[in-house]
Amino acid sequence: MHDEDEIFYVLSGSLTFDCGGQFFKGKENGFVFLPRGIPHSYTIDSDEARLLGFSTPSGFGDHIERSGKRIK
Repeated sequence: MHDEDEIFYVLSGSLTFDCGGQFFKGKENGFVFLPRGIPHSYTIDSDEARLLGFSTPSGFGDHIERSGKRIK
């Protein structure tokens, strides 16, 4: 998202985050901050990973609702 800061807490696993071309590792029990306005992504390096994600200001849920697909 372009208008929100995103914060991730890595519950388990390990990931590599790309924030504007700068790469860094996210490890279990660590926080990652991705500021608005900078393109960012992540890849999962372990077999699986669990994340708890936050965005501020609110509104990311609206994006998920607009772009998501309902499964019955």
